[in-house]
Amino acid sequence: MKKLFTLFFLVTAFYSTVLQSQTSCSPDLTLPDTIVISPSPFLDTIPNSGITDTACVGSYYEFVFTLHTPAQFVTPFGPVPLNSIDLATEGAVLNLPASFDYACNPPNCIFKKDSVGCLILFGTATESEVGIYDLGLQAVVRSVIDIPITFPDANLVPGNYFLHVKPAGSANCLTINTNDPVAQGLDVAVIPNPFSDWAVFEVSSKLNGQFEFAVYDMLGHRLHKELTTLHEGDNNIRFDGSALANGMYMYSISNESGVLSGKFLINRR
Repeated sequence: MKKLFTLFFLVTAFYSTVLQSQTSCSPDLTLPDTIVISPSPFLDTIPNSGITDTACVGSYYEFVFTLHTPAQFVTPFGPVPLNSIDLATEGAVLNLPASFDYACNPPNCIFKKDSVGCLILFGTATESEVGIYDLGLQAVVRSVIDIPITFPDANLVPGNYFLHVKPAGSANCLTINTNDPVAQGLDVAVIPNPFSDWAVFEVSSKLNGQFEFAVYDMLGHRLHKELTTLHEGDNNIRFDGSALANGMYMYSISNESGVLSGKFLINRR
């Protein structure tokens, strides 16, 4: 029995390690060195700040932060040299829903000076977790002395990281019912994707009729709506995104029978 228990423990530990190692992230290497963390905490005066995507009940969710560790740490008393910013591999993200976790790249969550890494939040929300979570990051700044910090901090960088968890079926939830007549009848390609100002939504349709085309930010705020008529065969919907900031957005094409939705990215370098 003791050998059986030991074998069970080793197998469980092995698969837990494998599953954790499969969840990783890639930092955004296009960001300037002056940005320490991206996105910055949410302020309504800064476009695409904060956690710009929404978690939906029953749908797997991921969100990635990019961290650039500078060689100096700015304090109220002036800059001091920095060796690393260290996060614990468990418990460093405060107020995270119970069904969520995080992982780092590098895996030990030690971000050395003059390096670029990332942290990914992931999980599948339950119905009991619907709400808004004000997240924080606990870290230790390794310098001349070790300085524990909680970020965001109004004395350093104001703002919040709000994680929105919404019920399944909300406007910004991307789950598509494959039995939905609209989902079965339409096939959409965004050309190009990512794009800077203009894109064409190429719609291959098995349906005829009037549809609503809409664009949302990743918190579910509707930014654009128009009516369009689709005919069986190939259709084009031209969209002007020049007024939108860089970031991820969602589109939907819907009528009274159902909805088809997807994502697109605006990226101006």
